[in-house]
Amino acid sequence: ARCGAPQHSDGQTGNGADMMNHESEQQLAYTTAQLLRAAMWAGGLNLLLMAAAVYLAAPVWLAALALLAGSIGCFLQLRLAFDARLFAGFAAGRQTPAQLDAALSALGLRKAVAPRSMQARCRGALRLLRVWLCALALALLLVLCLLFAAAVAPLSASLSF
Repeated sequence: ARCGAPQHSDGQTGNGADMMNHESEQQLAYTTAQLLRAAMWAGGLNLLLMAAAVYLAAPVWLAALALLAGSIGCFLQLRLAFDARLFAGFAAGRQTPAQLDAALSALGLRKAVAPRSMQARCRGALRLLRVWLCALALALLLVLCLLFAAAVAPLSASLSF
C-alpha cells in the first residue's frame, strides 16, 4: 500500500472514484460514531433502574428479571461504547476496517470473516443499539412493575379482613 493512499475496508488502495468511496465510508463511520455516542446518556438510566430494582426487591423474581435486563443493558452499552470509538477511528483514518478485523482476530475476539462494507458494519452497530434500547425499555417496564407492586402491597394488606 502506498503511504498516504486511501485504504478501503477490503484493504485495497486507490484514487479517483475510490477516493470518493473512501470519503463516504469515513462520513458513514463518523455519523455512526456520533449516533452511538449520543445514545450513551441512557447508560446512567440503566444503572439507576438497576439500583431501583435492588431497592424495591419485592417480589424477588421481578427484581431479578429487572437486574438481568439491566446487566444485559450494561454489557451492550460497553459494546456500543467500544463500537463508537472504533467508528471514530475509522472516520479519522487511524485504522481501516481490514486492520481492525485482523487485530480482533489476533486477539481472539473475533473469528476471521470475509470483509464487510462500512455500510454493513454501521447497520450492525445500529442493530446492536436497538437491542440495547429494548433491554433498557424492558428494565424500565420491570421497575415500573416493581413500583406498582410496592404501592399495591400496603393497600392489599389494609383491605384484608
